[in-house]
Amino acid sequence: MQIKKFFITLVVFSGLNAFGADNIRLFGQIINIDNNKKTITIQEAQKNVVVQVFPNTKLHGKNCGMFGSFSANESFSSLKSGMFVEVKGYPKGEIFNAYRIKWQCNTAY
Repeated sequence: MQIKKFFITLVVFSGLNAFGADNIRLFGQIINIDNNKKTITIQEAQKNVVVQVFPNTKLHGKNCGMFGSFSANESFSSLKSGMFVEVKGYPKGEIFNAYRIKWQCNTAY
C-alpha cells in the first residue's frame, strides 16, 4: 500500500512539473521595438531575444504616475527602448511568446 501511494504521488508531481515547464522568465533591456509586428527585442546577459506581444499580453508598470503613487496596466505604446523589463512566457521556435511584461516606472537612473 505504501509503495502504491508513493508511485501515485510521484506521477502527480511529475505531471505538475511538466505542466509548468514552459513558464519561463526573462530579464533584460529593450533594445528594439517593432510596432508593425508587435515584437520587442530584449538584450539578456548572453543573447538577444525577440518577444512577441499579443493583444491579451498583460503589460504592467509599477510605481507609475505622479509621485509613483500607483501601478497601471499599460498598452504596447508604453514600452520604450532602454527600459528594463521582466517577461513571463514560453518559447516557440525562435520567438518568445509573452503573456506578462512588467517594469518599474520610477528608477534612480
